Amino acid sequence: MGSGSLPGTEVLLCLILGLLLAAIWLSIPFAIYIATKYIVLNIYMIFNRKDYDLKICFIDTLGLCYDGSTVFKRGLGGSESAMIFMARELAKIGFEVEVFNDCETDDCAPGEYDGVLYRPLQEVETAEGNYDIMIGSRSTAAFAPSDQLSRYKTHTDRLPDFDNIQIRSKYKVLWMHDTFCDGDDVIEQYCLEGKINKIFTLSDWHTTYVSTCNHGRQRIAEIGRAHV
Repeated sequence: MGSGSLPGTEVLLCLILGLLLAAIWLSIPFAIYIATKYIVLNIYMIFNRKDYDLKICFIDTLGLCYDGSTVFKRGLGGSESAMIFMARELAKIGFEVEVFNDCETDDCAPGEYDGVLYRPLQEVETAEGNYDIMIGSRSTAAFAPSDQLSRYKTHTDRLPDFDNIQIRSKYKVLWMHDTFCDGDDVIEQYCLEGKINKIFTLSDWHTTYVSTCNHGRQRIAEIGRAHV
């Protein structure tokens, strides 16, 4: 063996490490794909609609700026990417889908992408028509009364008043991406008050955790299991 060659053991370790890194890299879009299919199936099971004529809006108060093309142009967070793919999948099978988010800054622009209409977050105040399902992502802000909005985080200049979109939405869903969300402490209250009808999670483990976790106060498992 030449002096510049690696011993067999080191070559094998380098190969294993390379394969491991490749597997991790390839698993990210696959995980997003699986989560997307899981939520789409949940929506179908809840409403048992075969004609797919529901109108759905997503509300993202926390995400970075993006539109329907961003994930194909540059790096983007997992939750934002999941939102794009989720909306695309629902539009493909006939749902009318709108996304209210930060889509006006950097290289992003409002408009229709792959059958999904991206609208600036502030337009929830002036949206017309009714929605069969409203899905708030990673935050309870979309379900909160206007006098509670100051407690929530956002990347936009200000959070809009969500009263209009709440009134226009028949069924309200909190989509959890993490082990906690912005406004985590009011999830149970909002479920009991009917502000949140369902909580979507990403896995069986996630469902169990969200239903029984203790983030400063023990969550009541019965309430969690009834809504998750």
